[in-house]
Amino acid sequence: MTTFPTLIFVAVVVILIVVSGYMLLRKRTDEPREDNYIRGLEYWLEGDLPAAIRSMKAAAQTDRRSVEPYLQLGNLLRISGDPARAANIHRSLTVRPRLSRGQILAINLSLVDDLLALSDWEEAGRLLEQLDKSARRSERFWRARFRQYDRIGQPSSAARTLKDAARHLGGTEGAVFAERYELYQLDRAMRAATSQKPGEARRLLNSVSSETGRQDLVHFISATASLADGDVEGAAETATEGILKYPELSELLLPVLQKSLLESGRFGRAIPILESAVRKPGAPISLLMTLALLYEKVGDRELALDLISGRSGDPDLTPDAAAPYLRILIHDLPDCDFSRIWAALHLPESDKSTACPACGARAEHVGWYCGACGAFSGDPVPHGGETVS
Repeated sequence: MTTFPTLIFVAVVVILIVVSGYMLLRKRTDEPREDNYIRGLEYWLEGDLPAAIRSMKAAAQTDRRSVEPYLQLGNLLRISGDPARAANIHRSLTVRPRLSRGQILAINLSLVDDLLALSDWEEAGRLLEQLDKSARRSERFWRARFRQYDRIGQPSSAARTLKDAARHLGGTEGAVFAERYELYQLDRAMRAATSQKPGEARRLLNSVSSETGRQDLVHFISATASLADGDVEGAAETATEGILKYPELSELLLPVLQKSLLESGRFGRAIPILESAVRKPGAPISLLMTLALLYEKVGDRELALDLISGRSGDPDLTPDAAAPYLRILIHDLPDCDFSRIWAALHLPESDKSTACPACGARAEHVGWYCGACGAFSGDPVPHGGETVS
């Protein structure tokens, strides 16, 4: 006859066997999903998006109740050029039951990114408005909010968003948004100056702090605004002051100076300033060529020739750089003047590409924010789209 303690022992053994079997089965079921999910993230970080999508699909199909594989699969589809499918996946996740607050925020921000990629600015804006205050602690929220305002043509709201982001986030992330705010304002000011709106350009420049090291660009845009306003004297003064303070920005400032001098006809006043500037270390070759052209204007060709030939062997002294002066000499006599300059030139031509380093879009003017892809000057060039988030 079986005793009561024996029955208890048998029952305990059966329970242990069942539990062990369940845990082993669960482990075997979870392992492929975990392996595929982690492998998908690894492929993503390596920039292999097709492999990352395949692994993430496998992880999602293994455990259809899981949120993370579907969330990241949608993100991968978006950055691979299929934001419509990404939006469908992320919308389906929003109705899942028992989501944590963190999951709800991540899903909605991913859906916002999908909508921005689809150029559905209005729906993206409505969704951003519905997010609770905890979203203000997310860098993704501010990035999306800025992009949405910028694309619907509300630059003032976009600028305010960058400023608010710097205040809410603080630390390193806040510093990034503070820098983007200034670059965005500089870009807006430049657009205003080149659109014959000098007053608006100056107003925008007033929002750029004098303590952030952007005063070189402020000089350039101020000079451009003065030209747009018809103040050629003011443009010449601002440009020459900028050249003396920031010779590394001469490539931008010199065309402004040349145009203002051409319109005012007062070439002589700039010669002493440029003579001082070209003696500074690192002075660009374009600065030297501008001075040579001014010497030519006032009838001092020998000074111009000595100035250029004195830089013989300089790799920056290319035919491209010397072209403005060569065009003068080639039509004049004696031929030896042209030959003297040609002999001093370094033949390879310089690259003057103005394409956005992030997406390749070309701008009509100098700028610090690419409206095509949303990249700011100084942003790292993306590898494989976005980072894993």
